[in-house]
This record gives sequence, structure tokens and C-alpha cells, in this order.
Amino acid sequence: MTDLNDYRTLLPSMRAIEASGSLTGKIRETIDASFSLDLEQIRKSNLVGLGSVSLPVAAANPYTPFNDDVRVYQYTGGGPLERVSKSTSVEANTSASGAYDGWTWDFDAGLTYDRQRLRADRGVDEDALTAAMEDDPEAINPFDLASYDLSRFAAYDVSVETSRVMEASLLATRVLGRTEAGEISTSLTLGATHNRLKNEVTEGGDDMTRTGELFNASGTANINVPLLSGDEDVGSPIGGVSVSPYVGFDASGKFGTKLSWGGGVMWTPHGNVSLSFNYSDDAVFPTMSNLYGIEFQLPGELVYDPMLGRMVSATEISGGNTELRPGRRDTLKADLSVRPITGKSYTFTANWTQSTLHNGITRFPDPTAALEAQFPDRFIRNAAGELIAFDSRPVNAYRNTTARLRFGFNATWRVTEEGITADTSRGGPPGGFRRSRGEVQTRGETMGRDASAGNRPPGGGNAGPPPNIPGMGQRRTPPGRIRFGLYHTWNLKQELQLYKGGQTLDLLNGEGAGSRSGTSPHTIEAQLGYFKAGAGIRLKGTWNSAQTINRDLTTGSFARIKSYYSVDVRVFKFFNPRDWEGTILNGVMLSLEAENITSTTPKIVGSNGYVTNTESVERYLGTTFMGKIRKSF
Repeated sequence: MTDLNDYRTLLPSMRAIEASGSLTGKIRETIDASFSLDLEQIRKSNLVGLGSVSLPVAAANPYTPFNDDVRVYQYTGGGPLERVSKSTSVEANTSASGAYDGWTWDFDAGLTYDRQRLRADRGVDEDALTAAMEDDPEAINPFDLASYDLSRFAAYDVSVETSRVMEASLLATRVLGRTEAGEISTSLTLGATHNRLKNEVTEGGDDMTRTGELFNASGTANINVPLLSGDEDVGSPIGGVSVSPYVGFDASGKFGTKLSWGGGVMWTPHGNVSLSFNYSDDAVFPTMSNLYGIEFQLPGELVYDPMLGRMVSATEISGGNTELRPGRRDTLKADLSVRPITGKSYTFTANWTQSTLHNGITRFPDPTAALEAQFPDRFIRNAAGELIAFDSRPVNAYRNTTARLRFGFNATWRVTEEGITADTSRGGPPGGFRRSRGEVQTRGETMGRDASAGNRPPGGGNAGPPPNIPGMGQRRTPPGRIRFGLYHTWNLKQELQLYKGGQTLDLLNGEGAGSRSGTSPHTIEAQLGYFKAGAGIRLKGTWNSAQTINRDLTTGSFARIKSYYSVDVRVFKFFNPRDWEGTILNGVMLSLEAENITSTTPKIVGSNGYVTNTESVERYLGTTFMGKIRKSF
């Protein structure tokens, strides 16, 4: 009957220390190089309820009112259980780029060291407490444990994970020749990664250690061949057509060598329209954490119990699975871009993606009655039928299919003394509508984009604006710009089949999705900003449609997240060195940001009424204010 709300925190307290620096320069006249070092330490602490015990009490105990031996279930008091994590990360990266004998190349190398320590309170050690009561029956009243200091019986689990990653990659591009339709270009990539992971766990007095190492190498060859020219004067009647096939390999010391392949076709009819299709068939290897993350039990996790139709506090069993195998991902994409008015920066885009992951790695879904019937070993219930533990360690899923459609519109207007006019530039808003999280980008797309690097200036990067030449008059103040964008992401399919012939879970309709997975069927994003002379303000609004997170056809119970929205705002000012030379503000970027200024909190409702608040609480609970300063030397 105890109300645990006073002993839980929806948001952890957090302290973060970050420092970073970078150095750029030239090694030779044609080689640009940079080095960066990033340090970060984050400490989080949150409360996960009260500790509880199940103690056997003999009939001879002086405090018992019963004539028979009994078992007593109760909370122990002594303050809430705490979960404290501390992570330290050191990352060093170096890169160089240049040109040689017609090739443009980019080299990157990095070393990352991470250490994460997690301490999770378990309450008291039942065996030690029982032994103490047996040694001195009058020392502790088993029916009133909250009145005693039980700190000497405190039990906790500790997990320490240390990882080291060394990686290097090389990208080389060049133009091989020309056809009547344009340049034939190619890009070659080579990469290598060495991972080492060590886990040390102290759980219930037992020490466990697991160490794993993994070496991966990869390579890809891509070629872009224009077949028809899009030039309106001398091109083909149907516009420009180009193809970009690729082939690649992924090699692992544990899983052997797997081939990848794919390609794309781009059609640019005369006018402001482009249409492309891409297909890829890539190998997907398990990560180090998937394989060697050590088993760890986290008590106090809130999870929806489909049998009872409500949220319960249960222990989550997490960790890795060394029996995982590599999978493959098939991806088909179609992209459409239309500029309806020539010379105006009004752009409509639409992207359709369907991806099927065969034998891919997935976190085991949250409980449903059907899943529990198929995998009874993954769920543990007490004598009263309440879920007390569940196993979320990853598995190879037979098939995982997603499909989504994203479409929208963006535009830019110039603001001058004469008024507001449509911009004639082709650029979109910087930092604007990037690819949404989880949207698949094929290997072929990446290589196809990199293939265009052959047209960049030596050393990589984009050609900047012409310098302010003395004697050419005073530099004009650039006009202000208003940028607007509106995009809609429609998740058409999200299905998971754990094994061949098994039930296909519709995650969009809550079949095994859970409050920590699954996706809203519809998301609408809008951005509006004004920018001028290195200063600006940007508003961003996001709306998510209602989402079913757990629906069980067997019991008829369900839980849904109501639709919710959030609004963010960012104001920034860059002090351009050309205008602030010789001052302390030279090269300084200042920004003020506020996330979720509407203080949105998603509500979860179930078949029995209100359930709880959860689902991305760290992002959608309260308002976050941030001030940032950055200086370039």
C-alpha cells in the first residue's frame, strides 16, 4: 500500500564536464590537416523506489503473532534505492586531406577510450539479514524493519565497462574520363576498426569478468557514369540520366568476410526536377556491446504488464549475447525534388524508404501475452502473477521491416530595405531539416555523394566567398534571410518477426513495442528562422501523433501515448573576425537555447485509465535552458 512516488525520480540529477579543442593547419602546401581532442565526464543519479525483502519467520520468533512459520514481505525503509552512473570519455581524432596525381583524398584516424561505472542499490542482503535474525532472534523485529538501521546489510551491484576503439579510414576520388553526358567519377574507401571491451561486474557478492576483442575491415568501390546529358541545348529529350553502382566488403575476425552491393539511378529531366532510386544489400555485424556486454540486473524498471493491464516495477536483465550472428539489410529508396519556380528557392522534396533487416540484431521486445507464451524463459512472475523480471538481451530477429514516407517544403526569402523577396539561391537552411533519426541511408548513397568530391578544391572543403580585395570599395552588408520549412514523416510500417513462422509483431500498433520502443505513426516538424550578418533566431516545433505502445489481442489490454508537441528556440550571434579583429570577441559564437518551452509531458493512458508519464521523459519533461560560448583562434 506504500506510495512509491516519493521514492522515484522521473529525471536523474546530472553533472557534466566537457572540454574540447582542435588545431588545424597545413603539412604541405597541398595537404590540410587537423587534430582534435575531446574530454567528457557525466555523472547521473536517480531514485528507483524502495528496497523490499521476503523473510522466513519461524513460529518460535519472539515477535511473531502466528503459530506457524510464515514469510513476511515488506519494504525495508532506510531511504530509496539509488542508481548512480559515471562515464568518462576521451576521444582523439586526426584528419588530413589533399590531392595527388588527379586523386583527391581524405584520411581520418581516431582513438576513443570510454569507462562507464554503474552502481545499482538492491536494498538489503536477505541471506545476511536472515542469518543475523537466526543468530539473535530478539535483535530485529521482522515485522518492523523500517525502524532499524540495516546499512550493514546493504546490497548493491556494480558494473564497470571499459572500451577502447582504434579506427582509420581513407577515401580517394577522381575523375576517370568523360562522355558526351559528363564526367565519369569514382570513389574508393578503405577502413579498419579494432575494438576492445572489458566488463567487470560485482553482483550479489559474485564477481564476473568478460573481455572481448573485435577487428573489422571494410572497403567499397563506387563509380558514377552519366548516360544522358541534362543540358537543355545539347542534351537528350528526356533530360539527364546517370547510374552509380557499387560493390563492397566487410571482413571480421569473428564472422569472416561478407560482400555488399547496390546502386542507384538518377534522372534529372529538363527543368527543376530530379528523381533517384537506390537499392542496397549490405552486411550488418553485431556491435561489441551486443556481443560482450555483461549480464546485469537493473531493479525498479517501469514496464507495462499486459496480464495486469498496468505499469509495474520489475527487474530488467540486460547485457550481451555472444551467440549473435551477422545479418543483412535490404534497402530501397526513392527521392524526388522539385523546384516549382525557376530562380526561386522554393523546394518540395519527398523521400520513400523501405528497409528489411534479415537476421538482424534487436533488443527483445517489451512483454505481451503472445511473446510470453512463445518465450516463457524471458519473463519471470511471482506467485501473485505479477511480472517481477524480464530479459531484454538482444537476439537475432528473423525479419525486421520498416517503411516511411517523408515529404515537405522549404523556402527562403531575402530581406532588404526594398522589402521581402524570394531568394534566388539554391541552398537550404543551415542546420535545418536533416535526415531524421532512424532514417536509413544506404551505403551506395554515401558513396555516390562522396564521388562528387572530385570537384572540390584541393584539400577538401567548400570553396569560400572571394576575399575582400583592397581598393574594390567597402564590403556590402549581406541581406537578411527568412527561412521556413515544413515536413511530415509518415511511418508506414514497422514490423518485427522474431523467428521464422512466428508471430509478426506490428510495432506501430503496440504489439511488443513497449514505452521504450516503437514510433509515432506521424511526426510533423516546422522551422522558422531569421538570419543576418552572423546573427539569427530560429523556432522549431514538433508534433507527434498518438502512439499505441502495448496492445495485446489475448487480454484486450492496451496502452497509448497521447499526441504531444514541443517548441524549441535558439538565438545566436557570431562575431566575424573581419569586423571584430583585435577584440576579445573576435571569432566568438554565442548562443542561447531553450528546449521544450511548452513544458510538454506525454501522457500514457491504458485500458484501465491513466497509467503514468514516461517515454522520452528526458526530452519532454520540463524546459531546458542552455547558454553556449565558442571561440576560434
